[in-house]
Amino acid sequence: MRIVALVGLGMSPRLVARISEEYSIEVAPSLIHTKKESLKEYARRWADQLDLASEDIIVGFSFAGPIALEMANYKDLSGCVLVSTFRSPGEMPALHRKALQLGVHNWIPYSFGWKIGLWWAKRKGIMDARNRKSIQAIQRETPPDFYRWVLESLKNWKGAQPSCPVLRLHGTHDRIIPVSKDTSGVEFIPGNHFLLSSREALLLIQEKVDTFISNVAL
Repeated sequence: MRIVALVGLGMSPRLVARISEEYSIEVAPSLIHTKKESLKEYARRWADQLDLASEDIIVGFSFAGPIALEMANYKDLSGCVLVSTFRSPGEMPALHRKALQLGVHNWIPYSFGWKIGLWWAKRKGIMDARNRKSIQAIQRETPPDFYRWVLESLKNWKGAQPSCPVLRLHGTHDRIIPVSKDTSGVEFIPGNHFLLSSREALLLIQEKVDTFISNVAL
């Protein structure tokens, strides 16, 4: 059994590899997208490249959550762990869904779009010291064409509901991908979207991930 983790935008592979104390986490190398590729097609191509087998467990952070769900469906995996993400577009805030459907990401210049995003983050109280560092990493390390493709692929994604067990972990104060506290099947951890930046949150994640993997491996 392999536990393979897909890193979210701007995230540290080193931190992702620490989400378990008992099991070895394999951080997947990134995959270059093709321009007209759907999220499902991208996920399947990546799953084939990773040579995933049915006994494996996939982990997806943030944007990589939908990809992990598609991989779990495609390869009929043993389990799926989702951190700071969503299972369907319907879980996204209405404002986010509307912006995607209008295709705002396609006609606003990339740099200007980031300025709007940073203004919105400050207004929502998201830009504290920890979040600022993580958001700057996303802006610095994500190529503009990939970022636009991410948004376009999410715009057209219908969601996925794999038959395997799913562990969902989400920050109580996640304002980047806010999920209703009433959402079934979600275990909330004190913290924001960037849970791995908090030692307390990381320890809770390790505990829950190790328990989940142990149960799946039985």
